[in-house]
Order: sequence, then structure tokens, then C-alpha cells
Amino acid sequence: MLAGLRAFIDRGNHGLYPQQVDALEAMHRFWELRKGSVIGNLPDGFENASNKKQGEFCELNGATGSGKTREMGILPYASGLRTLVCTPRNLINEQTVEEFSEKVGIPIEDIGIYDSNQSEKGKLEALEKQILVVSYQGLSSLLEQGVISSNPKEKAYRPLVILDETHDTAQGFVTSSLLEPFLDNCLSAGFTATDGGAHQTLFRGQMPIYTFPLVQAIEEGVLVERAKARIIDVNIDEEWLRDFQLKVGQEYPEELIAKLSSHASAIRAAIHTHFGFVDEYMGPIYRLPSIFSVHLTDAAIHGAQMFNEEAQRRGLDVRAAAIYGDMSKSEKAEIMAKFRAGHYSALWYDKYLGLGLNEDITVAHSIKISAHSVEPTQGFGRLTRKQWSDYFSRFGHNKVAIGFSYRFPDLYPYTFFDVLNGKPEVYSKQPSWVYEPTGEESAHVHLPDVKVHLTNAETIEVGVKNSLKREELSGKTPEDWITVQQASSYTGLGIMILDTRLGKIEPDKQYNIRGLQAGKNEETFLGADLVRKTSYRRIIKRSLAEQWKKDNDYILELIKQGYKRPSELPEIAGISMKAKEIEPDKEYNEFGRELKAGENPVKGAVIVYKNPYISMGIGSIYLHPKFIQALKERNTATATAGLAKEGYFTNEEAVELTGLTLRTIGVRARAIKQDGFYTPAGRAAQGEEAAIKGSELVRVINQRCRLIAGDLVEAWVEGSEKLEEAKKLGYTAQPEAAKIIGIAQARLGARTSKIQSEQTYIISIGEDIRNILGEDMVVRSDYSAEVYLHPDYVESMRLEEEQIKDLISKGYLPLSETISESGMTKAQINKRSNKIVPDLERHYPAFRPLYSSGIVYHPDFVSKLKLEKAEIDKECGLIAKLKSSGFRTFESIGSRHSTLNMVKTLAAKEEPRDAEYYPTYIPTTQTAEDRATLYHPDFVDICRGIDSQLAEKENSTKDTVSLEEAAIISGVKYATICSRIRAMDAKKSYTEDGLEVSKGYDGKVVLGEEIVSRVGKGYHISIKIANRWKAERELSEVLRGERGYKALADFKEEGLNLSAVRARILAIKPDLDYNERGLKPQPNEPTIKGSELVVFDRFLSEYLLRGSYFDAMVMAEREMESYRAQGYKNGIEVAEIASTTTNNVSYCAGKLEPERRYALKGGILQESIDGTKGSVLFHKYPYGQATLLHPDLVTHIANSEKKASTFRKGATAERVGAVDEAKLPEGLRAELRKKLTYEKARA
Repeated sequence: MLAGLRAFIDRGNHGLYPQQVDALEAMHRFWELRKGSVIGNLPDGFENASNKKQGEFCELNGATGSGKTREMGILPYASGLRTLVCTPRNLINEQTVEEFSEKVGIPIEDIGIYDSNQSEKGKLEALEKQILVVSYQGLSSLLEQGVISSNPKEKAYRPLVILDETHDTAQGFVTSSLLEPFLDNCLSAGFTATDGGAHQTLFRGQMPIYTFPLVQAIEEGVLVERAKARIIDVNIDEEWLRDFQLKVGQEYPEELIAKLSSHASAIRAAIHTHFGFVDEYMGPIYRLPSIFSVHLTDAAIHGAQMFNEEAQRRGLDVRAAAIYGDMSKSEKAEIMAKFRAGHYSALWYDKYLGLGLNEDITVAHSIKISAHSVEPTQGFGRLTRKQWSDYFSRFGHNKVAIGFSYRFPDLYPYTFFDVLNGKPEVYSKQPSWVYEPTGEESAHVHLPDVKVHLTNAETIEVGVKNSLKREELSGKTPEDWITVQQASSYTGLGIMILDTRLGKIEPDKQYNIRGLQAGKNEETFLGADLVRKTSYRRIIKRSLAEQWKKDNDYILELIKQGYKRPSELPEIAGISMKAKEIEPDKEYNEFGRELKAGENPVKGAVIVYKNPYISMGIGSIYLHPKFIQALKERNTATATAGLAKEGYFTNEEAVELTGLTLRTIGVRARAIKQDGFYTPAGRAAQGEEAAIKGSELVRVINQRCRLIAGDLVEAWVEGSEKLEEAKKLGYTAQPEAAKIIGIAQARLGARTSKIQSEQTYIISIGEDIRNILGEDMVVRSDYSAEVYLHPDYVESMRLEEEQIKDLISKGYLPLSETISESGMTKAQINKRSNKIVPDLERHYPAFRPLYSSGIVYHPDFVSKLKLEKAEIDKECGLIAKLKSSGFRTFESIGSRHSTLNMVKTLAAKEEPRDAEYYPTYIPTTQTAEDRATLYHPDFVDICRGIDSQLAEKENSTKDTVSLEEAAIISGVKYATICSRIRAMDAKKSYTEDGLEVSKGYDGKVVLGEEIVSRVGKGYHISIKIANRWKAERELSEVLRGERGYKALADFKEEGLNLSAVRARILAIKPDLDYNERGLKPQPNEPTIKGSELVVFDRFLSEYLLRGSYFDAMVMAEREMESYRAQGYKNGIEVAEIASTTTNNVSYCAGKLEPERRYALKGGILQESIDGTKGSVLFHKYPYGQATLLHPDLVTHIANSEKKASTFRKGATAERVGAVDEAKLPEGLRAELRKKLTYEKARA
């Protein structure tokens, strides 16, 4: 198991997500540990669990949609072990098989589902599969039948057990008792999306070995990229609810849950919220895929009905359907199909969709309340799967999962807010797209008994109070205390900040209400009265959290007013020193300067606000915006005055010198990166050019003020003058030139961008051909996007475009049409056209423009290409035919030792046979892909034979070989070898040639983990194993060839039931005698041992049957089919026709003997000389209990049963009427009545 799992993880190209690899690594580490070893640190929320290994069983907690099913499937896939998979529902069984097959790659024929509704044949076939998928409810039945077992010594034992959704049915007393032995004797792994307490009830207090909670999965981008939780209060003022009181630690009674979820006020509140809620990102939510969770079927039906009535009243084209457990499978499938197609936008459900709903849901309404986390976590998990690829195209926006939890007076259920760890909104830290609000979040719910808590702040306030009250009722958190997580949501401070502050509060010291050192006359509190550590978490005094919230809100308000930290103002030199000069109690003007007459006084503590919770550093202070303005002005004035002397210019001065606009100057200045390197003219420095740092060319004084070096301004002036000179000389601007030439501006821009200033180019106008420098051909500035072209360059391009159009009108074809017409690729066309000496007058084979890349090909050349392509296709067809008949290229011969030269030498010595292309066929067409020489199959066998001899000679001195070499030696596929190696148990003992050690073996043994050794980047195994595989292959070939044995797959071709055949084969005892047909021999009949009748082929890993045995079974099956075609019936069918039992039918048929004759006389079947032989009246299948009865015999049995039934009814009536009860004692009367009543019922 461990070797296979390790090899799978190390392979690296398995396409798993990081969290799935982490889960597999966790299982591998866990199963490597000894019992009693420390697993790791306890995860959050599992403080009462044990972190020591209790056995070979483990639990993994992963968010819904994070890939748990794939992790489950990888275990049997990587290990090859026979596996039992338990799920809570038959619905989950089908989804599990689908995922195992499509996502993991397990062949569908290796997975079986055992279901009580299956036929007996289906059940038997499922039990033969490597992976058996069953529901927890079916465990007891399977154990009673003995078809699964936790005992390693029994045939039905499966060494790997996977438990899905362990929070559900697996924790029941009966189910957990049934699973106990499997935990003790198998490798067991349980998977769940929520902590339902399985680590205590099922896994003996052992902590989960891996957790990947929902919030973490969202933040890491594994699930939906944004999720929200909202709380709705519904006021039901009725006596039965006012009288209800929840006992500490209990779930809400089912009667209460049912009554609330079906209450008209609750359903109405959910419907009006759904139709009235407008999300800030997605708009109205009523059009999005939604689910409504209630408790009972009636509530689901009633809810869907009210939903549709309200939608119709509002004129909305949306509909809802109810779906529940009592529906048939086809009804459920039809509703789900309509939901996926958008016919229904909402589903109202009871318990049916609690598990296994994998649709692209956006909105959930939970009217069904719960005091614990399991139900809400599962419900929210339905929403948070990643959006499907077509979501944006269907709805016009990306998905935001929204969950609405409904509360009722004096009830404090577990809400979606709690599922998100006390946060109203969670989002990915690295989103794939930007969520841009399209409006404000709103809820138009005009119901007097409904309160929608809309904003994040309101949701936090209500959610935290709800959580605290629930924990208070459960006995977990004292009143007026909150948890760190709740305090984080309430105050808006991060967990790390809170932990830092709480770490400074010591239990036995005195503090003020802020948790800081108390000043004079301040009220003091013991640290233990502000912060406590309970048995399961740290809690904070509510008043302390309220004070922290006030302080944090005050800082946020200062930031809104424009206050900033010094770290946000790096452009102001000496800012921290200036801030320290401000005394808190002294008065200043608003700019932080000395107060003058008539100015408004401002306290220093307002100009520089110090955060009391940070003891030191510039991160602890916030500066008044007017104070910042004053510092900037002082800094700018000082810097500008100094730099002006060094030859720098302001933006305004640069405008006057260059004639450019202020905006252009600003854009160019900002384009100079401060840490980049440039020439004095402002171009990016190349190679050995003199380089100046960007910060020297453009000095940034502040965000609005930049000073520009004189050299750069001078270069800008020269660039402007260069463009002006080109305009005067008649150069054409690039957009205008594109219009003159008749091509797209982007296409012309691509041409001109390739023109280099120092290079010489050709301009051709008619017969006038001359050279021109690139800088004269195209004039551009380094500082402008404007480009000007030489008028002759423009004219030559215009003439060329006209010539191309003229040639196309004469039948020349562009490249794209040439490819389409000829069927050849661009590379093939270029290869052929380049080999032809061009005819310039006819432009043959093609006209190649001077400026454009658009080559046009001569029509005669295209025709020639078409003819050549036809020849190529013809030869490709021949090559394909030869390959299908066994011809091989040198690379596919599979030879490791033979070189190409050796093969060519051998081929040259062979006598050619032209009709068979022996020994080689060499393609004649010039296509590179088809020119490889093909070797005749007989010649390939010669090469492989020589190669095998060389390999044997080389390997005779080796102890180990690589897996690739083992494949060559043995003839076993490389993939099969890897699978066999993975299937070996690391701790089991094996012989030197890789067989399991049997009783009585006294040779050398090795452990499974020693079978494979790592050499470099590959793996090696013993040469003895490879040789054994080779011997097994050769034996297999002899058995299936010379000796005529047949495999099970041959039965499938004959249309026989493989499960039934396999059962017969397993019943053959090796030491017993049988006849050639595999049946019990008659006296004096030749016999054969069972070991020769059925042979296990180790090479194919399947049973082979002697040819005579195989033919006899096929013949017997054909006979049964023939009899059935004549109207013969089996015992079950006869019992149905005759309305009797199969025992009666067997009794009637059992009285007949094959060699005697029978006829109907007086309605009774009797022996008769002129009658029908018993062997005709019935036919017994030689390989089983099945017996077919002749149609006449079926009719006789039916008539006999009819008469017997009539007789029995009459006899009972006579007996009932014949007794005079009055003459009997009282005791006998009661006994008689009882007996007669039974007989009446039976009659």
C-alpha cells in the first residue's frame, strides 16, 4: 500500500490540486507511524482529541468540493488492493463510481455497486470487482451473507476500507459496531466535510490527520472566490414557541424543527427575501440557481407551491419544484435535469439533497434550524463549489455564494455566519477576476414580522450575539464573554493583532478597561477578569472588546479624514523627527506651526494621534492632513530651490522650451522609471552605452512635482524639431500613408517597426530602383508615437499592393487558399517552392513582394501541388495498411541492443521478396513524416530474437535490472510491471523471484519493501523476478497455443455470463477427478485431474480452461438457449404460471426419469410405452441446478395446481362448517376459532 501510494505521489503528473496532494501525504505519513506514535499538533476545535495513533485507521476533514472523492479513489488505484467503500446513500454510490472512473482513471469494470434492489446476477458481479461500493445501511446484510469480511483469513476479506461522509450514518450505534472489526484488521480511512464527532464515536478519540476547512478552501481559491452569509429574523408570536426551552447541549427536537420549517410565516419570509434581495455584485438573486432547506416533505411541496404563486403574482418568469425522498428515481432525475437546464430556478427539499448535490448552486435558504454545525456546514458546502465554466455566459457575472439563515424568537441556531468562522463575507486571497459592485446591496421585504440583517456590520453584530447566546445555552461560554474569533469579527481587528494584545495581559496584574497600564484615578481590573482560558479556547470580556472596537473605529475615522502614517509618506524627509517635535498637550495652529493671534488652536494630540496599543515606532502615529500639507510644501520648496541651480527644469519650464503640452511632458516624465538606466536623451540604455539612473534624469519631489534634467529637455526639443523638418520635406504621416497604400494601419505599423535607422533598404518604383537609409525612409521620435514615411517608400508600397491585386484577379492564390486548395502545410509548400528556379516573367512558382509578407502562388504551381498531394495520400494509405499488418519502423521495433546500422546490415543480407516488401519498404514520396523505412514483420521477429539473445547474455551477469529492462526480458508491459510492484505489501514476505511465501517454504525470503531498489532516478528489481515473468509468459503462450486452453475473455465473446463461469471454475478441486467436460465421471469413463482442467495463468493473472471443458460449457449454454426457443420454462417461471411454489414444481419434475416414457391419462401423468421420454419433458443443465420443462408439462402442472387449490378451498369450507362449537368446552372453542381463522386466511 505505502509503496504504491508513494510512487503515485512522486510521479508528479497526476493532475492533483495542492490540498489533495497534502491529504495523500498525510495518509502516507500516518500509515508509516507505529501505533502510539504522535501524529502531530491538535487542529483547532479538536482540543479534547488524542494526537497519538490508535490504530491503522484515520479521518480526514476537507471542505465540500475540495476533491475528497478523488483522494478516496487514488487509494485503491495506487495500491491495487481489494477495497470496500461505504457511503451514506445509494445516490452517493453512483456519484462515487462516476468520479472514480472519470477523474481517477479506474476502469469502470473494476468497480461494483451492491444494492438491495439489484438482481442476483448484478449482486454476484459486484462482489467480484476490485472495488465494492455499498451503503452503510447494507453492511449488516452483507456481513450476514458472508460476502464481505474483516477477517484476513477469509476469501471475502478486503484489506482497504474507505468510509465516506463519516459525520453521517457511520456514527450510528449499529453501524459503528459493524465497522469496529474492520478498523482493527484493515487499513481504514474516513472522509467528511465537517466535524460531526466521528473522531470520538468511531475513531476512538483519535484526532483527524488532515483538515482543510471551508473558509481556508475559499481563501486559497479552491472553491468559489467569494461567499456571503446573511441572517433573517422571523417573528412567530405563538404560545407553543414561547413555552419552548432547549436543554443544555441538546439538538432542537424534530417536532419543533418540522413545525417551524413548515410554518407559513417562515416560508413566506424566505420567498419574499428571495424575490426582494439585490446583491451588490450579481443584482436580483431570484433568477440564480437556488435551494430551500426544510424538514419534511409536506413543507417542501407547500414551499414550492407558494414560491410559484408569488412569482406569478409578481410577473416573474421563474419556477420552483419540490424534491423529496419518497419520489421515484426517475421523477428525481427528471426534476434535476430541468433544474440544470434552467426550467426550474429553485428547489425545495427535505432530506433528499442533504448529500451528493453537485450542481452550480448560488443561493441557499436554510429554514431548517440546527443547534450544531453539521447541517449548516453541509448546506453551505452545496453553494461554495467553484463556478462552472459556463456560469458567466449564463448569468452575465461571476458567482458569489449567498447563504440565508432564518432565526425565530429565543432560538439561537448555528448559522451560515458561524460556518464562515464568524465572518459575514469570505473571499479568495488571489482571485481570478475582479468583483466590481454594480450597485448597493438591498432587500425589499415588506413583511412586518421579518427583519433582514443586510450589511456586513449588521450581520456581524447579530451573528456574534447569536453565537454567544447559543454557546451560553450550551454551557460553553459564560455570559458577557466572547471568543477571540468572535472578537475579531466584532472589532474588525485581525486574529494576530488580538493575540499580540492578549499576550501582554497577565492574569495577576492590574489594567484599565482598555487592557493597558492604568493611569491616575482610572478604574482598574485584574488581567484574569479581562482574559480567560477555558477548557477549549481563550475568551475575552465583552466590555474590553467594545473598547477596542471604539478605538479601532476612531482610527478608521481619522484615516477617512486624511490622516496618514509616516510610512505612507516616504517622499517627505525627516518626517518622524518633525512629528516628535509636536507635544500632545500643547496648542498649535492646524498646520502644526506656532499659534498666532486669530488662529484656531488645535491640540498636539490631534495633529499627531498616537495609537495607545503600539508602544513605539512610526507605525504607532497618524498625522493630520494639514500638518502633512505643511511638511510637503516645506520639503518641495527646499528641494526645488536646490535642484534649479543644478540645471533641472520644472514641467512648466519644459513646456515653454519644447512647445509640448503640459500633459505630454507629464506622461514622458512619469515614463522614466526611478530605478531604470537611460541615455542622457532618455532612451533605455543598451549594451555599453553611457547609462544614467532614472532618478537622475527626473527628480521626484512629490506626487505632483517632478524636476527634469536639462539634457533630457534638450533631447525632447531635438525630437520635436526632427518631426517638424520631416513634415516640411513632404513625408507622409503613417495613418495617411495606410489609406494611400490601401492596407490597415496596424499592418503598416508592423512593417515600419522593423525598419532600422543604420540599415540600407531598396525602394522600387517601376524601373527606378535605388537604395535608401532606414533613418531617411522612416522618421520617428523616441518621445512620440508619431511616424512619418518617405513619399517614395509610400508610392512603392502602393504599386506593390496594386500588382498583388492584379495577380489574384488572374488566378494567383494567397498562401491560405493555396494550403486549402492543395491540402499541403505551409512548411511543405515553402520546401517545394524554394527548390524551383523562379521564372520572374511569369512569377512562377510565386510572386514574393518586396514589402509585404503576402506571397501569391502561380495557379500552375498549385495544380502541381495537388497532384503531388494525391500521390502522397496514396502512399500514406499503403504505409498505414503495412503498419496495420505488422510492419514497423526502427524506433517501434522495441529493440534495446540492436543499432540502426545492425538492422540495416541484416536487411541488406536478406533475400528481397518484392510482392511482400520483404525485408523493407522504403517510401518514395518526399514528405518527411512518411520517409522512415518500414521493416517486414518476419524481419522484425529476427531483430527481436537477436536482441533477446544479446539481452540474455548481458543480463546473465546481473543481479538486478531496471523496470524497462525487465519489460524487455519478460515481455510484460511496463505499466503492468509497475502495477504488480505497487500491489506488493511492503511488510509481507516473498520468495526471491517475487512470489508470496507459502506454507512449508524454507528458501530465502525478502520483504516487499526490499523487492524494489532505487538506482539514480529509476527503480530496479531482481533479475530472478524478470526471468520468472518470462517463464510465465512462455508457459502462457504454450497453454493458449499448442495445448488449446481458453481464457475467461473467450466466454465473453461467446455471450456467456462471466460471473457464473468464474463461480464454476472456483468450484473445481485440483485433486479430484473429472471427465473431459468438467463433470463427475461415469464408471469406466476416462478421467482428468482438476489441476489440468483449470490452470491459473500467472502471466495473464486469470484462469485458463482446458479446451474440451470450454467447448462443453459453450455447448451446454447453446442447448439451453435452443430449449428456451422451443418454449421450455424454468422452475421460477413455471411457479408463477401455475400460482404455486418452486418446491412443488421441483417435486413434480423430480418424479420423472430421463429414459422412461410418460403420457397424460385421465388428467394424470403416468408411465406409458407410447408416451414421451422424460428427457424430452425436462432438460437439466449439467453445470448447475437449472432445469427447463416442456410446455406440455408446464400446462399439466398448472392444471393440477388449479384443481388442487379448488379442492383445498372446498375441504376447508367443509371443515369450518362441520364443527358445532356449542358442544365444545370453552378452552377448545378458543383453540378451534384460532385454528379455523388461520385456515380461512390461508384458503
